[in-house]
Amino acid sequence: MMLSMLAACTPKTLNKEAGYIRNYYRQHGAPVFQTIASGNIALRYTATGPIDAPTILFLHGTPGGWSAFARYINDEVLQKSAHLVAVDRPGWGGSPVPDDGGFEGLEAQAEALKPLVDELAAHDPNRRILLVGHSLAHRSPHALP
Repeated sequence: MMLSMLAACTPKTLNKEAGYIRNYYRQHGAPVFQTIASGNIALRYTATGPIDAPTILFLHGTPGGWSAFARYINDEVLQKSAHLVAVDRPGWGGSPVPDDGGFEGLEAQAEALKPLVDELAAHDPNRRILLVGHSLAHRSPHALP
């Protein structure tokens, strides 16, 4: 099952969110980051909530980072009922890629995220992972003009 959410990314909205994030972490302490190896990169992510609860994986658009979903990761009601995971996609935030690149296409990005998805699924192979993303556009080479 896949769920998509769209969010507006205007400069005013981004500045408001950045202020919210700074204030939240001043009061609650910085998020705990983890990394998982994916080929020749290390994906950085943060997670909250019970590991045995349903998983929600937040995937940011371009440009962006995990913090696009900080409001949800920090939500105390969600933290009690779901395992919340927000990742920096390869080449963004704390998931740098080597100079030779290789992560430009959606297929390469998806493949790079596979170790994290596999790790999340390992806790309960029958549990579905809900994917929530925003503003990641792709035009298929086979799409009509």
